[in-house]
Amino acid sequence: MKRKIIEKCLNSRISLRVAVRGLSNPLALRSRERHFASTSSSEGDPSERLKALTGLFSFLKEIGFRDKSEEKDEGDIMAWAINAHKTEMEEKLQPPFPMPYISPQSSMLQLAMLRQSGEAKGNQPGLRHTVVGQESHHSTRPLESLSKISLQEMQVRRRHEEKYLLCRTISPASRLFGIMFAVEDPNAWAQIISIHNYPGTQHANEKELETLFPVDSVIAIREPWAKTASSASHTLIHVDSPSDIIFVQEGDKLLANVQWSSGPRPSPILSRSESEWKSVGDSHFQEQEYFASSVAYLRAIKCQPSLTDARLNRSLALMRLELYDAALDELREVLGMVDLPPEVRQRALYLSGQAHYGEGHYKQALEAYRQCLVLNQTYQDAHSGIQLCERRMMEQAKGNFDWNTVLQETLTSGNEADIADFVGPIKVAPLRHRDGGRGVIATRNITAGEVLLVAKPFAVANQRDAKMEPVFASSALTGQISDKSDYLTVIQKCIDKLCMGSDDTARDFYTLYAGDKGPYSDALLRTKEARNTFARDIDHARVEAVCMLNGFGLQQDFGDIQTETHNDFGQG
Repeated sequence: MKRKIIEKCLNSRISLRVAVRGLSNPLALRSRERHFASTSSSEGDPSERLKALTGLFSFLKEIGFRDKSEEKDEGDIMAWAINAHKTEMEEKLQPPFPMPYISPQSSMLQLAMLRQSGEAKGNQPGLRHTVVGQESHHSTRPLESLSKISLQEMQVRRRHEEKYLLCRTISPASRLFGIMFAVEDPNAWAQIISIHNYPGTQHANEKELETLFPVDSVIAIREPWAKTASSASHTLIHVDSPSDIIFVQEGDKLLANVQWSSGPRPSPILSRSESEWKSVGDSHFQEQEYFASSVAYLRAIKCQPSLTDARLNRSLALMRLELYDAALDELREVLGMVDLPPEVRQRALYLSGQAHYGEGHYKQALEAYRQCLVLNQTYQDAHSGIQLCERRMMEQAKGNFDWNTVLQETLTSGNEADIADFVGPIKVAPLRHRDGGRGVIATRNITAGEVLLVAKPFAVANQRDAKMEPVFASSALTGQISDKSDYLTVIQKCIDKLCMGSDDTARDFYTLYAGDKGPYSDALLRTKEARNTFARDIDHARVEAVCMLNGFGLQQDFGDIQTETHNDFGQG
């Protein structure tokens, strides 16, 4: 019965996002059937969809869902959720209307009330319902090709193509429904910004958000999308793609002749010295807040490009995020400096070896470690690195793996297996005789027990990432559901790699099947926006499609080392 209820909900493609605190039994969903294929169309009668939603919440109530934060019974919560869904459905049918005036004080008060509401509920477990595969937007046009628009000129329920909004942050950022903060435009009209999928923000605390989005930062939002909140209580600017947020620095020609009605304010980035920003980076690094750490180090570098300590530390923070391409970019800058002290060169070479090793470039890693030994023959870490490289290169060439050792090391450390990729007697080829598409074929006769393929995941969510509140999530692409945050983490990790990775990294990802998102194009590889913090424009809808249509996962019981394959997207 419960399966039929959920299947009916998902077959009708419910698109409501619900955030309600207080799930009394957050693990209860794990005992239920989690996924199934949906075969119905994406269209449905609104009354049927609302009935399906009522059934979903009846099921949630039955497994122990209740609101601990407010004096309401479950019927009130279901009524609220159904009404919110109905409002969202009706919202899509409504015409645009002029952006209402909101003063800076009112927007900050509105955001403070949202923040206070979240804090009043405490940090108790909550149930978050989200849908992957909904309509989303991203811009591919550079700022120079866009014309400026003010909040007063904007319309709600509209994406403003060929326009950009110049604004200044006037409140601290908070992690509510996305990353939210208040902004004002030069005319002192204010609005709330809601940013989704921004690197380093999935579990970010207030300290991290303060570093990522300092108050008084000037930002440009490419082709902004204005909408009403799901509760229809206020308007906001919704940003799906992190590459649509551009930080504008002092002296930029975009700021020429711009006068702020509320008066000028110093740049929050330039108001700190390079040593202060490095100290901020060190603090984040010690707390394992690696993305915020990398941003703080980058600001120190912008203040003083020759600051080698900041570059080396930033490369290490990026490696902790498995962003090896970006780490190597910083290390090349250091190694290219003249009159570099031997101890600094040695550290940069060793870190280069680690970054190449993490990327699977074992020959380059081996060379970096050997250069370390030229400077210091007794450097034991470099000797250990050489031994690991030689072992990985043997695995890569012969396909010989010590699986017992790999298993024990993985179970002991909790990390992914440290082994090389290997491709045996197979290849990817067009399958024209199978109605098109691509597939894996043998290149020669294969013997029983022969290793065909060993490959590390592009992105993986593991136990270290399991610190999210309970999630009830469904896919508008596949019709599947999950009660875990794993696949949301995988999507975010893929976005992080695409934001800061190399063209090869992006090409490996974007050539994967993406359903109806169209064929891969090299235009996806590089941003046309020179000011962009990130390497390329992020097509969030395509990233979701690739992850949902290519990902898979393993549920593992470490007590008896049994695994069961599930299609709940623990890996990509």
